[in-house]
Order: sequence, then C-alpha cells, then structure tokens
Amino acid sequence: MTKMIAARAIGESLLVEGVKHLFGIAGDGNLELLNGIYDTNLRFVSAHHEQGAAYMAYGYARARKSLGACLSMYGPGATNLLSGVAAAYKAQIPLIALTGKHALPLHPRDGHQQLDEVSIYRPVTKWSVMVTQPTQVPEIMRKACRVALSDPMGPVHISLPVDLMETEIEFDPWRPEQYRYQREARIDAEAVRATAEKLRAARNPVIVAGREIIWGNAGAQLVRLAERLGLPVVTTGDSIDAFPTTHPLGLGPFGTWSGGDAANQVVKDADLLLIVGVRFDFDLGSVRTPYNTISPKTQIVQINRHPETIGLLYPVELGAAGSIAVFLQDLLEQVEHLDLPQRTPDLKKLKADWDAKLNAQLKPEASPIQLEYAISVIKDAWAKDRILLADVGNFMSRTRAHYDTCQPDTFMIVEAFSALGTVFPTSLGVQMALPGRQVVCLNGDGAFFLNMAEMETSVREKLPVKVFIFDDLGYGSVATRQKKAYAGRIIGTEFKNPNFANVAREFGVYGEQIADPHELPGAVRRVFAHDGPAVLDILTARE
Repeated sequence: MTKMIAARAIGESLLVEGVKHLFGIAGDGNLELLNGIYDTNLRFVSAHHEQGAAYMAYGYARARKSLGACLSMYGPGATNLLSGVAAAYKAQIPLIALTGKHALPLHPRDGHQQLDEVSIYRPVTKWSVMVTQPTQVPEIMRKACRVALSDPMGPVHISLPVDLMETEIEFDPWRPEQYRYQREARIDAEAVRATAEKLRAARNPVIVAGREIIWGNAGAQLVRLAERLGLPVVTTGDSIDAFPTTHPLGLGPFGTWSGGDAANQVVKDADLLLIVGVRFDFDLGSVRTPYNTISPKTQIVQINRHPETIGLLYPVELGAAGSIAVFLQDLLEQVEHLDLPQRTPDLKKLKADWDAKLNAQLKPEASPIQLEYAISVIKDAWAKDRILLADVGNFMSRTRAHYDTCQPDTFMIVEAFSALGTVFPTSLGVQMALPGRQVVCLNGDGAFFLNMAEMETSVREKLPVKVFIFDDLGYGSVATRQKKAYAGRIIGTEFKNPNFANVAREFGVYGEQIADPHELPGAVRRVFAHDGPAVLDILTARE
C-alpha cells in the first residue's frame, strides 16, 4: 500500500486504465484534484468551455476504443459538461465525468452555485455517485471503470467534495484484470450454425454492418466473410468505414437520410438481412416509419455485442449477442463447409449508376461554391488513412454519399445525440489519442461558431487538425426544412459571419477563405500540406 492524497489516487486510477489526458476547465471545486494530479503522468488539457472538454474526452475515448475522462467545477461547470456526457450516453462511449463539489458541511446550506449534480447526471450516465469518505476513492474509481467499460458501455459521473480530496489515504493500484472482466462472450455454436443455414437458403441475402464492427476490430473478418459468400455489404450512416466502399461488394450507407440508391435498392430487394453490430437510430427509422427502407417481409438475423438492441425496432428470425469478431470468424469457418449457391449480383452496375448520378450533380463552375463540389474536391485530395469527422448539417449526408472509405477507423460522427457544433472539439480529442494520424473536421458555419474558441487549444496543444467550414451564412439544414414546410417563411436561421480565416490567424492557426471554385483545389492541397492546425473557410451556396 502507498499513502497519497485522495486526489492523486483518482489520477493514478485513470492512468491504470491507460488514460493519459484529462480534459476540463480549472475552477472552484476542482483545484484540489488538479493539485493532486500535478506530479502524476496524467496530463490536464484545458479547454475554453466545459462542453468542449466533454467532447474532447468523447473523441479521445472513441479513438482509443477505451476510457476517456473530463473534469469540471461544481454548479454551472457541471451543467456545461452535461451535453457531452449525454452524447456519450447515447453513443455508448465509456467516459468518466468528474465534477467538483462543495465541502460536505456546506451541503445543507444550498449555497452559491450549489446543485445536486448526482441527480442531474443520473439520467445520462450508467452510474452517478458522490464520494462521501476519502477512503472510498479507490473502490469507487474501480467500480466506475468497470461500469463504464461493461457492455453496453457508457459514461459514469463522480462528484468530488473539495474537503475530501487532500485527505491522505492508502492506495493500491490494482491492474484492470483484477477488478473487471475484459473478454466478450462467445456466441454459441448453434446460433452460428443457424445463421449459416439461413444464409445458404436465402435468395438475396445482404449484410448490414454497424459501428460495433469498428469498435470490435472485426473489419477483416467481415471482408473475408463477404468475399466467401459473395454478398453485398451496406453500412449504417454512422459507420461507413465498417466496410470499404472501394471494395466491389461495398455499397456504402443505407437509410432514409444517408442512404445511396445502390445500398437502399439491395436492402429493399433482400429476403434476408444479416445485421451485425448495428444500433438502430434516426437514420434507420427509429423515429420514422420503421419499414421505409427495410421490407416487412425481409427475414432478419441480428448479431450485437450485447442483447439490449436485439429486436429493438424490427422483429428478428434469429438474434444473438457476444463478440462480433469471434462470431464472424466462427461463421466464416462454418460456411467454408457448406455447398453455397453462386451469387453474382450486378453490383458493378448499381455502383456505377450511383456514382454517375452523384457526378452529374456536381457543378464545378457554380459560384457561390456548390456544397457537393466542395466535398468532392476534399475527397479527391484524400489520403486513405486520414480520419474524417463530420458535424451536423446538410453536408453530412453529402459527405456520406461522396466519401470513399478504404479501411476502418477513418470516419466518425457524434452518433445518436447529434448536437450541433461538437465535432471540432471531438476531433481534438481524436488527434490527442492518435497523434500519428491526420484528423480532418468538416463543419457548417453555424456549428463551428459554437466551439471555435478551441482553436486556441489546438495551437497550445500542437494538434494539427484540418478544419473545413461550409459557410452559407446560417443554419442551412434548418432553413431548408423551413422553406419546404412553411412556404418559405424563414425565421431564426440566417446570420452574418466573420471571415473565419482571419479569426483563425488571430489564434495562430493557418487560415484561408475561398469564394472562387477554381481556387478551391489548390486551397485544399495547401491546407493538407500545412504541418499545423489549419482552417479553410469555403463560401458555399445556400440550398
């Protein structure tokens, strides 16, 4: 046992889990914690808003496929942090949110900035708790990590009263395998055999791949299975990198908002869908008519890491939960021994027709610059191992349509919660976790406005994220819906912008603004070639 103050034990507990960065803002209620971690290897990254800190931790955890951590003061700092924690809850991202707390003797007084943070966080976390004795810290931290990283994963909140943080305790740093189970369950052989038999009997089976393919590092097994069976593979809109669109069998995302013609067509024609690692969401119909893309006559086999989403939206013929990678490997071995029909779907024509339709929509000469053309220019300058993050807006569906993926872990959005303006701080967390990769961030102007102060963070922390802003002077996607729904009566969706390139330069970020479509390719190349953070403000047409 080693003696140390409780605050330091919190930092050491995070380090045991491989967490090397804590994102937050220093202030009342957390200075004792920050002093405690000062001499540890846990590095504090200061943000300019607690929301930004939470999304940095979100991106950090998403990129690591493991734990992230964020910190706020009590009261208003804790409520500012809440949005990013809610996003992690919706997307099942493992996160530990630490919030400062008034000293225990002050709690009955309902004092300045005092709130019941534990109750506030309870609806958007798997566990929300307050430390009431300093000796509880080691056990609470172990449980927090265990809960956050157990399926379904998600955030945990810990409230830290200031008067306990500098109390000396005994701390024994257990290894993760000593306090949490780290292996996923294996799906039973009968479910594997039954899946293989259904695939053999089907006329037009299709594989639907979701984010758990990426999180479970199952991409290689999925490619081998699709090739062995000769089956088309579509993805969900949040996971277009689950299967390479450059592969002859890869058709990209399907769905109401994100789906391409080719992907939607094969799904509609399918008599069997093997749905692997998918959480049904807005794009697949969870808040719309369920059968707008998938036929009610289609049989469904659904395989997930955990059972809570089996049959959530569509009735299944077969459902099973466990390790995705192991299941796909077991299924591959099972189908090797089956006499399978030779399926040769005309995917080449479907893909060619969809590509031709996309290319026909491009207007390279349009001024202001057409959104689709801007995205295509960025794609043409792409390197296959870059990581692309896209914020909320009209450009997201265009990005999914025009963007090609060659490998997993190259596309991320803030899934499920879709809060505006969060992808820039998220991209900083991704870059912090993966310093050897180039991270690219696509924003609308309305989105970038919300957290653009974090440009200073990117400079201070030497995070070379490349930011592209599609600048149409407003909340374009909302204005589009207003036009269609209310006969052109637009309210609250138009505003004026600064020159974002000039603003970027004031922060020490490389910045350009482009209005001429002929100058766009060169500007994109310059941004990618720059060795530090960079912003390209693209003046685009309003739809």
